[in-house]
Amino acid sequence: MQEPVPRLHPYRFKDLPISKFGIYENYFQLIIKSYNKRTSSAVVWNTVNCLEQSLLAQIQQQYQVPIFPIGPLHKLSPASSSSLFMEDTNCITWLDRKAPNSVIYVSLGSVASMDKKDLVEMALGLANNKQPFLWVVSPGSVNGSEEIELLPEGFKEAVKETGCIVKWAPQKEVLSHDAVGGFWSHCGWNSTLESVSEGVR
Repeated sequence: MQEPVPRLHPYRFKDLPISKFGIYENYFQLIIKSYNKRTSSAVVWNTVNCLEQSLLAQIQQQYQVPIFPIGPLHKLSPASSSSLFMEDTNCITWLDRKAPNSVIYVSLGSVASMDKKDLVEMALGLANNKQPFLWVVSPGSVNGSEEIELLPEGFKEAVKETGCIVKWAPQKEVLSHDAVGGFWSHCGWNSTLESVSEGVR
């Protein structure tokens, strides 16, 4: 875990995001194998040339095989869903009742997790801000718990006029909704591409 990631100095393997759904060793091997270009005919990237032109040019020099930035993939295949959890579409009806660009969408993805104290801090910040929010508190988002009931006592009642809390949301539909004006994200690549594509910051 302390070993440096090849060609990603100063990152160590322990600095990389690890999926809760796989074995560490498999993930490490995937990273290592991604640098073995000898057997590749080409490399396909879920990105857009205009976002990462200089980095893609650098990668092209290193790989010496064609690279194809074909993203954002969610725009090429919008009907498919890569959701890990059951999406709560009731939040779209809630968004329909909100003013344009008034709602902050809060989702830390399916991999990121936090301590309960961090969840409480987020909850207090959202409540004190008085800004309408749609908050995804997914199963496993709090270390050691699967329950949304970890929210502070009385929180749901206190924010019932301004907040909508779900276990999972149809993110692409949420980000394209007129009511959403901001995205509090873990900055995973899929979320980043989806928000940039919809012009939500």
